[in-house]
Amino acid sequence: MTGEDERCGQGSSVECEGPLVRLPRRQFQVASLVGRGLSNKDIAVALGISPKTVQHTLTAVYTKLRLGSRYHLVRAVLEGAVAPLEPNAPGSEPHRYREGRYS
Repeated sequence: MTGEDERCGQGSSVECEGPLVRLPRRQFQVASLVGRGLSNKDIAVALGISPKTVQHTLTAVYTKLRLGSRYHLVRAVLEGAVAPLEPNAPGSEPHRYREGRYS
């Protein structure tokens, strides 16, 4: 990661609180299911969306978190790097991101 200011703040759909990265609800849902080991097809079925929408959402998440692969996203989720923007969303325990640990 090159700098928090480039992916966080005004005009961004990502909010950061120190090392905590908050994603929009759908992106957080998809990222969390990737962290549980689900395939794109399984995620699509679970959320009632198309596999193409899942892939598009994952691409957005990879870009926002500057991750290069699904493996790195799984690590970020399991080590607690992401949380939803909505603080009271189901399964919204805050997670912490540690700079440079996922790439």
